[in-house]
Amino acid sequence: MKKRMLFACSGNSARSQMAEALFRDLAGGEWEVFSAGSKPEEIDCRTLEILSRAELPVDGVRSKSLSEFDGQSFDYVISLCSDAARECTSLDFDARRMAWEFEDPRSRSGFMSFEATFKELKRRIELFLIATTSGLNLSPLNFYKCISDETRLKTVLLLLSEHELCVCELMAAINVSQPKISRHLAQLKRCGLLTDRRV
Repeated sequence: MKKRMLFACSGNSARSQMAEALFRDLAGGEWEVFSAGSKPEEIDCRTLEILSRAELPVDGVRSKSLSEFDGQSFDYVISLCSDAARECTSLDFDARRMAWEFEDPRSRSGFMSFEATFKELKRRIELFLIATTSGLNLSPLNFYKCISDETRLKTVLLLLSEHELCVCELMAAINVSQPKISRHLAQLKRCGLLTDRRV
């Protein structure tokens, strides 16, 4: 039986739509994935554009209200803004609830705000999937505790990208000493987030 995921934000026009499409793609068909908004709005054309550029399907994508899912069972309901987090508490979801705070790309400052939000969501989802689907004996809370240090987080992100790195490469990339990187690698190993080998 597939697990079920619901992403929620205020308008279901950008963040939660990106998260739904990304999670469905990255989870490889092992989850049923949905998104909804506390106050649904028309999907922003920039959202559809970035999904299309990433070769993620946009056919049939529509904005939905959280109330459509009231009373349903999910493995996780993840809110992406404070408005949605408040709305989720008032609805009857049989689910683990998590709050990820992402600024609305429509009001976010800086160049290419939609692209930046898309990349950040992808990184967070990749980390979530490592914690929940890789056979680790870790709750999401303990997983995030394991990577709460900046050095450990950067190490995990580098390993996600490169798959395998030696200690000297991590020292150069993160600009830390050998004892410090070794200490953090040992902690990640104890958490079950990485394995090592000698060459």
